[in-house]
Amino acid sequence: MYKLRKENCEEGQIIFKHGDVLDRVYILAEGSIEVFLSIQDEDLVLDNIKVPGSTLGQYSFLAETPITYNARATSETNLLVLPFDKLM
Repeated sequence: MYKLRKENCEEGQIIFKHGDVLDRVYILAEGSIEVFLSIQDEDLVLDNIKVPGSTLGQYSFLAETPITYNARATSETNLLVLPFDKLM
């Protein structure tokens, strides 16, 4: 059985950016994450994720495409990280 890796993020830390090719799924353990697009030097917030157990990055894995949005911690945030190769 694979043990999930913990990742701590400071408030304002970028978790990933539009165009990144992810090799992992992120699971929110504690804190909050803002999902947004950057358009002409302005951020358009799409969602605020605060529910523990919420996941990020899984659609990039399923579609086998680069990520289509940005994500940043909006508070001290703890994530659990599951590499894609452990999903197969």
